Amino acid sequence: MPNTSILKDHSIDLSDLATQAKGNVAHLAFLFDEVQEQIYQLKSHIKNGYSLQLEHFDELDKLMNISIELAHVYEIRFRDLEKEYEGE
Repeated sequence: MPNTSILKDHSIDLSDLATQAKGNVAHLAFLFDEVQEQIYQLKSHIKNGYSLQLEHFDELDKLMNISIELAHVYEIRFRDLEKEYEGE
């Protein structure tokens, strides 16, 4: 069974993450990498023909949603950076 720790260890409010990320892009990058690794492990599990259960699909769906949210946070962060540099 795949490791579900990413969902438990990083249960943060992604709507607040954009604000918190202003000085913490390294944390965002780490979290994004962790989510991508979990997706890769699930895909490998599927490719290797292991019997899949509903929770595998649920976990993959959750991880993909977290990835989408993190990408949105990156977009907001870099938009903020562009505004900062335009103001200088």
